[in-house]
Order: sequence, then structure tokens, then C-alpha cells
Amino acid sequence: MLFYGDQTFLKHLNRGALLQLIRQTPRLSRAEIAKRTGLTKSTVGVLVSELMNEGWLSEGSLVANTTGRPSTPILLNDDQLFILGAELGGDGTNVLAITPSGRILDRRYRHLNHDGNALHTPETTIAELAGDIEAILTQQQQTGRRVVGLGLGVGGPIESGTDILTVVPPLGWREVPLRELFAPHLERLNIAHLPFLIANEADAGAMGEYLFGVKASEGPLLYLSVGIGVGGGIMIGNQLLGGRAGLAGEVGHMTLDVNGPPCPCGNHGCAEVLIGQQALASHLRLPHANIDELLSILHSGDPSARDAIQHSGRWLGVLIANLVNIFNPAAIVIGGPLAELGEALLAPAREEAARRALNRSFTCTSLTLCTSGRDAGALGAAGSVMHDAFSHASSTRLAGD
Repeated sequence: MLFYGDQTFLKHLNRGALLQLIRQTPRLSRAEIAKRTGLTKSTVGVLVSELMNEGWLSEGSLVANTTGRPSTPILLNDDQLFILGAELGGDGTNVLAITPSGRILDRRYRHLNHDGNALHTPETTIAELAGDIEAILTQQQQTGRRVVGLGLGVGGPIESGTDILTVVPPLGWREVPLRELFAPHLERLNIAHLPFLIANEADAGAMGEYLFGVKASEGPLLYLSVGIGVGGGIMIGNQLLGGRAGLAGEVGHMTLDVNGPPCPCGNHGCAEVLIGQQALASHLRLPHANIDELLSILHSGDPSARDAIQHSGRWLGVLIANLVNIFNPAAIVIGGPLAELGEALLAPAREEAARRALNRSFTCTSLTLCTSGRDAGALGAAGSVMHDAFSHASSTRLAGD
């Protein structure tokens, strides 16, 4: 939707709407953009020129038309800008750089070992994460690209308006002031003036799917992040469902079995303790297991691993059935570390969900695995920065400007 009225304010809105249109429908000509938006050709020309100068847009090769002059397609520019995305999860961190179209330029992933010997305080972990951010930032800037901002996805609930990470049970963290702890690192890297967005990693994953993954134009898009914990992100239209306190989507603490095992939240039988990595590790009689260890056991042909995964998959199906009945979604995407188990996890989940959900609602829901693997949280966090820039669309101030 394009807007008319106060020139300065509405110009920003029109910039954002134009960027969204080009992202969703690339290779439109200036004339086609004007036709779709209702703006004059001259106004579109001015906006496109500004966005090209800022590095957001570029021109494609001339396209011959059956009538009239050849047209020049307008598309997102992948050659000048990049966005940083990071994820701080319960058992690992990930940093990557992406282009405006979502192409990953570089990444750095590391496990956080739960062996009792490593000390993973918020301060030390964030310092390590900042080191990885610095390495990728420096490498990309050496190519001549300019950074737009940094998005951070974290494996726990974020208190709305405070950027406080309330709890990360696997790491024993509580009430962590993320923005405050990151501030000196951002200053040192000379990116403190850029947008820095913090979100729950499942919300970030949902945004990543909306921007770069599954198309769900009709009905809600649900993203389930399944790893040590289980989280959910809910896109309705082009907006995340945050809830009153920003805590919507905490599906990992939906009670699936009132007589189930205890959960760190104090409840019993939560989805998290029936589906997540610790549930799999317990079935395999292991104290803990990261995704690479679980994949190794599965690929070894150990029948106990397949039984454990099927057990978690069936509980995942129960969770999916409940969500289908509540939201009647267009799509549910399974992401997070355990999504790398593929059909071994998804097949029993699909079978159980089909058995328990309302048939009409389930049959019109697409149920797929996230194709971004362990990059999903960081990719979506970077995408959130871009989505915010497109939505507000004031002139972007870039590092080095």
C-alpha cells in the first residue's frame, strides 16, 4: 500500500513499500512499479535513484518488449550491502553475513560444550560471539561492501522493551541484559550507530522463512525451532505475533503430557522435555548430545537412535496438531538443529499430527522442513534488520558513511 500526504513522512513510507514490492516481485520496470503502486513515473524514478545510490537496488539488463521500447528491470542489489546475523543458542553460536536477497556470504558456527568443564558465562560467550562477528565484518568490509546492521537471535524469551534475556536453562542464565553486554563490543567494532535488533531465535526463524523461504500469503506462517528447547515464531501477514509482553510463541512450554517428566520451567510434560535434544539424549542414555553427535549415532544405524527419534517425532506431531487446531496455518516449518534429522523426525510427526488434528485444517496446512538448517536463526535475525529497514525505510546510515 502506498501513501499520500505529508511529503517527508510519506516519502519514507513509499520507499519502504517500493522496496517490499521489489523484494516480493523482482525484475519489475519503473513503469510497472508505477502502475502497481499508483505513484507517478517521476516519483518512482526519484525513489529508485535514491535507493540505487544507497546500494539497495540495481538495474538488470534491458528486456525486449513486444510493443514499445525495451524496459530495464529493477532488483535488489547483492553487490554493495550486507547484513550481519547472529544466533546465541543453548548449545551453539552462529554468525553469518547475508546480501539483501538472503544469499549467505560467510558464516562461523561453534558448539558450546556441556561437559561441565567449560564456563559459559554471558560475558565470555558474548565476547566470543563478538570475535566471530568482528572476523566476518572485517572480511566483508575488505571486499568493499557496507554493513547495514546486526540482528541477534537468542535461545530464550526476550522481555519486550528491555532486551533482557529472561532465561536460558541449558546455560543456567537468567535476566541477562543483552544490549548492555553487547554495547562495548559494538562500539569497538564501530557499528554502535547501526540498527541492532534482538529477538527470540524462533521469531527470527519465522521472519527468515517469511523473507527467504516458504511462501504463505494466505493464513499464518508458523516456524518451530526444535533443538535443546522448542520455540515458535508466528507470522501473520508481514508481522510477527509478539503478544502483550513479547512472549508469544513459547510453544515449548505447552503441556503435552500432564504426567510427563519435569521441565526446567517447573511444569511437567512440556513439549520441550518430550521432543528436544535432551529427550533424545535421555533415550540414548547419554548425559547430553548436540546435533552432530545425534546425527552420527543415527547414521551409524543404531536402532535405539531411530526409536528415540520416532518417539520425539510423535510428540512433535501432538504439538503440531494442537497448533494446527488453534491457528489454522497456511504453513508450518520445522527448523532448529533437530530439523537436520530430516524425515526420520518429520515422518512420525506428520503421521501423528494427521491423526490428531482436525482433518480439514491439517490438509490445508503445508508441513515442511526448514532448508536453512542451523543457519535459520542467524539468517532470520539478519532478515529482521532488513525487514525493519524496509518497513521504516528512512535513509540507511551505513558503517563508513
